[in-house]
Amino acid sequence: MADKHNFMAGLQQLAYATQGNRYLMSIANGFTSALPVLIIGAFSILLANIPIDSYSQFITETGLKPLISLPATVTINMMSLYVVFLIAYKLAESLDHNGIVVGMIALICFLITTPIDVLNNVKVLPITYLGAGGLFVAIFVALAVNAIYSTVIKLNWVINMGDNVPETVSQTFNGLIAALVNAVIFTAVAGIFKLTPDGSIHAFIYHSLQQPLLGITGSFGGLLVFVTVSNILWLFGIHGTMVTGAVWKPIYIALDIENLAAMQNGDPLPHIIGYAFYICWANIGGGGSTFGLNLLMAFRARSEALKKLGRMTLLTSFMRINEPLVFGIPLILNPVTALPFIISPIVNVSIAYWLTVLEVIPRMMGIFPPVGLPIFANVLMQGSFLFVLLQLVLIVLNTAIYYPFFKRLDSMQVEKTRLDIANAQKLENQN
Repeated sequence: MADKHNFMAGLQQLAYATQGNRYLMSIANGFTSALPVLIIGAFSILLANIPIDSYSQFITETGLKPLISLPATVTINMMSLYVVFLIAYKLAESLDHNGIVVGMIALICFLITTPIDVLNNVKVLPITYLGAGGLFVAIFVALAVNAIYSTVIKLNWVINMGDNVPETVSQTFNGLIAALVNAVIFTAVAGIFKLTPDGSIHAFIYHSLQQPLLGITGSFGGLLVFVTVSNILWLFGIHGTMVTGAVWKPIYIALDIENLAAMQNGDPLPHIIGYAFYICWANIGGGGSTFGLNLLMAFRARSEALKKLGRMTLLTSFMRINEPLVFGIPLILNPVTALPFIISPIVNVSIAYWLTVLEVIPRMMGIFPPVGLPIFANVLMQGSFLFVLLQLVLIVLNTAIYYPFFKRLDSMQVEKTRLDIANAQKLENQN
């Protein structure tokens, strides 16, 4: 009993440490805030690459394809610009600073570190580091700018404009010295890295950190760790997706952005795993891939309580929102359903991964599925009807995995109802 209590306490401490870490949460929230930008670009790429010969020929011959691809160019290929501002903004707000001011400083410093090329006597910013290639530098700059800004403010290196000046103007001038200090520091950083073999901090971080880290966390083993830990946390009443997502969401979104950029350029998709892959296969019906269990409850339960709950939550589960089901049964600390809750998502991602490796199904484009997008729709938007067929197969498989455990749960609920009725009648007879 003590070991169980210590284990639960350890999980809770892990959850609190992750959710309470302002830096991790600012990174995760910054990426989440950038998702509308990603979705706009993703749909632009999707419309420009619909695999219908007559359609492709039409948009190519009429010159519409570059126009349709334009939103992708200023979103997917410039994602780091949005991310550096939004992460800096979120972190500054959590530190009680002016988020817009700090976000703008971070954007300036990011551009300072970005190498400028000369093409036909014209200075240009290479799009390589404005998109997926610059995401880790964007994260570093956003965090570093906030640290420098906070230090300067704590040292009281501010320009006080007095009480008669509007607050917005006053806040801007309060951070002016901090902005100058940041600009000087990042100009020095850019100059130092220009002298190295890499030529820029972007190239250095991309080759020494971003590529190796994406390779490890974007591997099949890394995926299984994230999926398993997330669902174990759910079983103890901790929002596993939110806790682990603070770590994997930025990494997986970066992988999806690289896939989308490759799709736009007509290149092979470099990654199997990404945010879209995780959501579409690990969360069929929500955490624990519970849509199969929901179907069993709605149509096969003998217990009226389970049947009503199953039918009430069927639509939300179809939209990948299963909190009403998780807390309604409840699945939390429920030994009967714990095993299929953990196993089903692992089975799903394993089958999807190896079918992709074997080229039975194509790689996902990496279009982020918005919250509330129904099952089937979230995979159809990834570019192949084969994903819909696989999701159907996995729902049937998940239903089979949950079935023996559901039967036990249903029997227990029927027996509980019978005892409750018997006890109620006994009390009534005594009265």
